[in-house]
Amino acid sequence: MLDQNENRPFDFRLLLAFALMFAIVMIYWQYVQPPGGKKTEEPPPVTGQPVDTATRAPRPLEEAQSEAELLAVEDSGIALAIDTILVETPLFTARLSTLGADLIEYRLKEYHYITQNSVDERVSLIPPQSESVLRFEFWGEPLKLWQHAFVADTRRISLTDVEDSSTVTFSRVYADEYVIEKTYIFYGDRYSFDVVLSIPANFPILLEREYTFGWDAGIEPTESDKKEDIGNIAAVAMLGQDIEEVKKIGDADRPKRFGGRVHWAGVRSKYFLNIIIPRTAQPQEFIADRRFGMITDESEQYRIPYFSSRFAVPLSPGKAINHRFTVYMGPLDYFIVKDYAVGFEGLLHLGWKFLIRPFAIFVLWSFQKLYGIIPNYGLVIILFGFLIKTIFHPLTKKSMASMQRMKDLSPKLQKLRERFKNDSQRLNKETMKLYKDAGFNPISGCLPLLAQMPVFFALYQVLRSSIQLRGAEFVAHIGDLSQKDSLYILPIIMTLSFFWQQKMTSTDPKQKALVYIMPLVFGFLFAQSPAGLTLYWTIYNVFSVVEQYMIKAKKKKEG
Repeated sequence: MLDQNENRPFDFRLLLAFALMFAIVMIYWQYVQPPGGKKTEEPPPVTGQPVDTATRAPRPLEEAQSEAELLAVEDSGIALAIDTILVETPLFTARLSTLGADLIEYRLKEYHYITQNSVDERVSLIPPQSESVLRFEFWGEPLKLWQHAFVADTRRISLTDVEDSSTVTFSRVYADEYVIEKTYIFYGDRYSFDVVLSIPANFPILLEREYTFGWDAGIEPTESDKKEDIGNIAAVAMLGQDIEEVKKIGDADRPKRFGGRVHWAGVRSKYFLNIIIPRTAQPQEFIADRRFGMITDESEQYRIPYFSSRFAVPLSPGKAINHRFTVYMGPLDYFIVKDYAVGFEGLLHLGWKFLIRPFAIFVLWSFQKLYGIIPNYGLVIILFGFLIKTIFHPLTKKSMASMQRMKDLSPKLQKLRERFKNDSQRLNKETMKLYKDAGFNPISGCLPLLAQMPVFFALYQVLRSSIQLRGAEFVAHIGDLSQKDSLYILPIIMTLSFFWQQKMTSTDPKQKALVYIMPLVFGFLFAQSPAGLTLYWTIYNVFSVVEQYMIKAKKKKEG
């Protein structure tokens, strides 16, 4: 049955429908799982009173001691000197310790912590005071490698982006003849390194059933909006074809176990990953656990879940172990992680897989290409909006023609309503006949909006999730297009531009109030949206007004 208010122009109904859809999607993405994998949601920790603790404690690599650090380690009654090995590549700096042959520090060179007022020091992907990071644990008689001292075959690794790789091997001798080795292989052009564990056959300590390997240190937030960043921290893994994201583990469920073939496992925050990919082993179980800690930032205290993410590797008693793993520690950048071809680009929430995600990838690709020409993402968004408006211009013209045709048919529709006001079935039939005789399709007015919805939602996901927009400056006070405008200047401009557009398209005096209400509704919705999205919609409104002036001027010229 047709709407009894059929004489309303189509712009009102389209705008109302858009507002409802936008509100639904905002609520969905705010409170429901984003696409890209299963997860168990945990509300972000709340802030409390300030405490006198440091937010980040590790020493900068530049201050690392060159001589051996003497740590009291009791090993067979002998006090051993613990050395640190410095690793430097164009992308990160790291330190390894001969105690446990473990990674103790890892900082990214191209990414910094973002605070409320500034960009802080380089991002560290290992939380302070972590006892063990990459830990091998064995069944049977315990072989606690993280408590044992190893000997390293080098003291420093320094790579350039043109060098292939360099290795450091840690070794420890048991029973005067059995040598355990942990070898790290670093590369100059990537955010990953390889770890190889080698244990000879017939090792004197019985190693049976399985061992577990994984990331034990968790990950900390790096953004100024700590609540949102903490809400994205999770233990993650790919089992079979499914991605598991674990954000909540109850005390009764510790540790949380998932059966199945594990392709990779690790931890994530909003923009960064620590992922372990087995290369020669075939893990059969994913094990997630957590502990809680506290950090302070800007005089506020936050409760942080530190997740461990491990997998179980089956063993054959008495046989040699020579297992290789790739450890990725870096940004959740779609164009970087997809090259690993193991599927953890699915951790980037870009919308529904078959509808929004392809458009989001296109938006990301477009942004990257445009940024190569214009190194300012605010200007990139403006140019992208112009290109989108140009692409959809033919549909916009068709929509405006449809609205004008609807306006022309309104007197006839009103007569039909008066004639058949007591016979809704006949009214519906005669109305459809009128549309057919006039060659008018009422759906045509919706085409521009429907065609642009996937692009709009894809842009929303890109601006909210993509690391490319992290900390992207535009002008004046807008220093991060991925966050909302803290002064709400851009939402106000967007509201005014929307009002301007409404004034041009609204012709029905009965809808005068909506000319004021709709911009206010959208202004409220966009006030909490990423500044980049608000900028896009503002520019889109301005372009729409210019476009309408041009179309009307052309029609007037044509008589």
